[in-house]
Amino acid sequence: MAPIWNRRRNWPGYALTLAALVAMLFVAACDRVEQPQEPDLLDLARDAYAIGQFTDAERYYQDYLESTEEGVGRWEAWSRLVDISLSVHGDFDIGAERLEIMILEFGQDSTRRWDLLVRLAEVYEAMHEWGKATDAWQQVLNLPDLEPEQIPRIHWQLAKIHQYSGDYDLALD
Repeated sequence: MAPIWNRRRNWPGYALTLAALVAMLFVAACDRVEQPQEPDLLDLARDAYAIGQFTDAERYYQDYLESTEEGVGRWEAWSRLVDISLSVHGDFDIGAERLEIMILEFGQDSTRRWDLLVRLAEVYEAMHEWGKATDAWQQVLNLPDLEPEQIPRIHWQLAKIHQYSGDYDLALD
């Protein structure tokens, strides 16, 4: 058997195969040229929110929620809508309504349920809706995985609500 460097090679065959492979790669690369994509609604909402265009951000977040039944961005979209309602527009009714929707959608997660109920209770307190605030704090108090160190805060909030609403006997309890 002849040494490898003395073997007769089929150079034209190799060259033709190599040229065909390069041509296929070129064609594949041309087909993969990405067309400019339209920005995602969530990205548009984030951008609008970041530059203070809250009306546009609110619209984009709402459009995102309507077009996406499930997705990781839903928590962000709802949270931003609540922030816009409460902090930008000062509309506590809409903010509370959105928090209630979030509780329905995300309430299975105990950590999120805690956060949402506490925030809802605080919104109702700010609205002087003492009955609704009491109900929200009672729901927090009834959460199954409530930490013992959280209980005094909840009782404190309930006592303040009873005091504000004139139920002094309940405030003492």
